Amino acid sequence: MPSNPTNFIKIRGIKRRKLHQTLTQEELEQLADDYYTIFVKNRDYSHVPVNLRQYIQLSRERNYLMLTFLLYQGVATNELTTITTDDIDLIKATVKIRANNRTNERKLHLKAEQIGALIHYQQNIRPKLLEHYTQETDLLFLQSAKPNQTIKPNTPPSNLFNTLKIQILSINPHLTKRNDEDLIKHSLLMTIDLDHLENLNQTREMLLKDEYFETELLFKSPSGDGLKWIIKVDLEQATHQEYYTAVSNYLEQQYNIKVDASGKDISRACFLCYDSEAYINPRHTTK
Repeated sequence: MPSNPTNFIKIRGIKRRKLHQTLTQEELEQLADDYYTIFVKNRDYSHVPVNLRQYIQLSRERNYLMLTFLLYQGVATNELTTITTDDIDLIKATVKIRANNRTNERKLHLKAEQIGALIHYQQNIRPKLLEHYTQETDLLFLQSAKPNQTIKPNTPPSNLFNTLKIQILSINPHLTKRNDEDLIKHSLLMTIDLDHLENLNQTREMLLKDEYFETELLFKSPSGDGLKWIIKVDLEQATHQEYYTAVSNYLEQQYNIKVDASGKDISRACFLCYDSEAYINPRHTTK
């Protein structure tokens, strides 16, 4: 990927924000694929309270479609919230983006993979979201509502993107590109990926009570039958890979737990997912 052309531009006067490192087309497509695989296709709601399952499912299906508009058409979030059902033309595979005080009206072509997602959303997801609105609205993307909650059509859409932002955040944000060579700064945190655990709760308690490693964050993996264990590491004592190997060997010998070896890559992404019983070290929550 070429370097950002604005990095070395300096303009006198008001200080302007420069664009951060941009993603290639392949990286954008991979981000959409990863989101769909983790949060939509391989969803498992068995660990989610029954009354919240539909709420989470509808939100994820909607979020995936919103993400494709952000990535493929490059629309801004304020434009995304103004798209109506009439702005979508499935026959011509276009979406109309309305004019605002900064841009003119324009029509953008949809990608082939968006058509099926759009049809599914309009026929199966949006009607269920609309049930919680106090009156009809033609907005395409509707907010999610928990059971017995209602939404007014003029409710500000500020929370529409909150969950999506959290879901696509990686544990380690200090990367210009997601590979080891482009690491800017290590977070001094390590994610230990524990898959297909026979006794999830027992393993969780053992990790939290471990005498050698202090837990920073612990939550269920997207599959629902594993854990993501985040601990601190001291890179003055050993490299990231050496630490990972040592911790993996310790867990196997101490608790008979097999660790996913792919996690030794520094740049490996770790997506946050819903877990009502997630543990966060009190040090990070005390004001």
